Amino acid sequence: MLEWASRENAYIIEDDYDSEFRYQGRPIPSLKALDKKEKVIYLGTFSKSFLPAARLSYIVLPSKLADEFQETLGRYSQSASPIIQKAMFLFMKEGFFERHIRKMKKVYQEKHKTLISAIKTHFGNDMEIIGEKAGLHILMKTDRHAQDLIHKAEKLGVKVYPVSDFWLEPHKSSSSIVMAGFGGLSEAEIEEGISILRKAWLSSSKQER
Repeated sequence: MLEWASRENAYIIEDDYDSEFRYQGRPIPSLKALDKKEKVIYLGTFSKSFLPAARLSYIVLPSKLADEFQETLGRYSQSASPIIQKAMFLFMKEGFFERHIRKMKKVYQEKHKTLISAIKTHFGNDMEIIGEKAGLHILMKTDRHAQDLIHKAEKLGVKVYPVSDFWLEPHKSSSSIVMAGFGGLSEAEIEEGISILRKAWLSSSKQER
């Protein structure tokens, strides 16, 4: 991709969402870290790694674009509080953010283990898990229509999501995959949620028959 960007004089927009939370294998470097010719525009946010209420995100621009950005949008009024920005700067400068990430990674890793274990316990081989190595959500692939499972789960109080919400062309997305998040749930809530999801899945199965 970097070779293509250099050859075509193009830019790659890299949204490194949730990159801090990887539970299996060695960390994967961002494209920006490998970018020698300044062809990557790097985006990130502190909403998942630190504090959603702070509403802080950031962009790392190639030097050429940084100058253009400053000239064109330097006086643009944005909503993030300067006080919060300064506090975050000091928090990172003093090394507290790095310690916070290490702590939160352990917390999320335990939740992640609980989620994977609960799915295997309640679904066995009836549910394929996709993307379980990192992040704060996973994908679950069934042999049935996902939208039906989503509706039945919601009626029972469990919220899972269609992947079509995140596709540029939703009609091309898989109809058998649902997305489940776990970041804001306790381990007990995760266990209960997957148990309820199983009931919804069984309900869907019986109706199809």
